Amino acid sequence: MLIATSAASILSTDLYTPSMPHLPDYFGTDAASVQLTLSLNVLGFGLAQVVHGPLSDRFGRRPVLLLGIAAFTVLSLACAGEFSISALIAARLLEGAAAAVEAVVILAIIRDLYDEKQSAKLLAVYGMVVALAPAIGPVIGGHVHIWLGWRANFLLLTGFAAIVLVLLWRFLPESTVPDRTALQPRVLARGYWTLVRSRTFLAYTLVLGFLLGALFAFITAGPFIMIDRLGVATEDFGYYQAVIVLAFFLGSLGAARAVDRAGLEPTFRLGLGICALGGVAFIAVLGAALKSARSPERSASSRSASASRSPPGRCVR
Repeated sequence: MLIATSAASILSTDLYTPSMPHLPDYFGTDAASVQLTLSLNVLGFGLAQVVHGPLSDRFGRRPVLLLGIAAFTVLSLACAGEFSISALIAARLLEGAAAAVEAVVILAIIRDLYDEKQSAKLLAVYGMVVALAPAIGPVIGGHVHIWLGWRANFLLLTGFAAIVLVLLWRFLPESTVPDRTALQPRVLARGYWTLVRSRTFLAYTLVLGFLLGALFAFITAGPFIMIDRLGVATEDFGYYQAVIVLAFFLGSLGAARAVDRAGLEPTFRLGLGICALGGVAFIAVLGAALKSARSPERSASSRSASASRSPPGRCVR
C-alpha cells in the first residue's frame, strides 16, 4: 500500500510530461505557461511537506494520509477537466501540495513500525521499487496521449489514486499516538531551528536541492526540446527519461557498495564529480544535436517523421 501510494504521487509529475509540448496549441498559450504546470506542482509538493509533518504528529498518520490522498484524487480529476491554462496551473499547484502527504507520512509510518536496522532494509527495497515509477510513467503517458489525448492521463491517475485511497481506508492501521503539543508554535519553532542551525543538514540539503533542480529542469524543458526541436515522437519520449531513472537506480546500488569500501565522504565527492562531468557532457551533446536539427534538411525530415508518428489531431483531443 505504501509503495502504491508513493507511485501515485510520483506519477502525477511524470505521467503527462509527453503531453506538455502539445498543450500550448490546445490552450492558445506559450511553452513557459505550460511549464508552470510542472514547476509549480513541484513547488507545492515541497512547501506542503512542512505542514503535513506536524499535522500527522498531532492528529495521527492515518487521517492525514487519507485526507491528503482524497484531495489528491479530486484534484487529479479537476486537472482532467480544466479548459484554461490558468485553471490547470492552479489545480496542479494544489495537486502537488496534496501529493506531498505521502513523502512525509509514509516515512513516518516506517519509522513508527520498524527499528533502525529493519527500516534501512525496508527503505532500500521501497526506494528501488518506487524509483521505477518515474521510468514507466512517461512511457505510459506518451502512448495514452497518442491514443486518448492528454486528459486521459489525468483520468488514469485519478483512477489509480482512487484505488489507493480505498486500500488505505480499508487496511491501513494507525501507527502512532497523536501528540497534542505537536502544533504548538514553540515546539514547531524549536524543531525547525535545530535543523537550520545544523551545517551538515544544510550542506547535504543544498547539494540534493541543486541536483534535483537540474533533474527537474530536464523534466520541464526536455519534452519541448526533444519533441518539438529534435523530432522525437511523443510516444517515444518516455524512453529517454527512463534512461535517467535507470542510471539513478544503478548509481544508487553502486553508491551503497562504494560507501562500504571507500567511506561516505570519498563516495560523496566522487558522485558530485560525476554529476558535474555529466552536466557538461549533456550541454555539449544537446548543443550539437540542436545545431544539427537547425539545418534545413534535418529540420524537414524531423518534422516529417514527427508528424507521421504523432498525428496532430489525436495529440490535442
